[in-house]
Amino acid sequence: MIKTISKSELPACLKIFHRGYETVAVEFGLTEENSPDRGRASLPIEKLISEFENGVAMFGYLRQWGRFSLSLFYTITLCVLRSLLRA
Repeated sequence: MIKTISKSELPACLKIFHRGYETVAVEFGLTEENSPDRGRASLPIEKLISEFENGVAMFGYLRQWGRFSLSLFYTITLCVLRSLLRA
C-alpha cells in the first residue's frame, strides 16, 4: 500500500534512507567531500524535516507478508506544480 508520510513518521523514513543509500554511497565512493550527505546516506533529520515543511511530497510503500515487511520511502519535489499554481 502506498501512503502519504506524516511528519511524525520522518524518523522511521530516515532510517530507511540511511540503510538504502549506504550501499550506494560505499559502492560509488561517496563522501561528504564529493557528495552532500553522501547521496542521502547520512542525511540529517533536520534536512528531511525542512524538505517536508517546504512542501516536498513524501510517500511510503508498505507491504506485509506474515512476519516480514517491506518499506520503501519516496520524495517528490513539487516545484513545477507550484510554479504552475502561481501563474
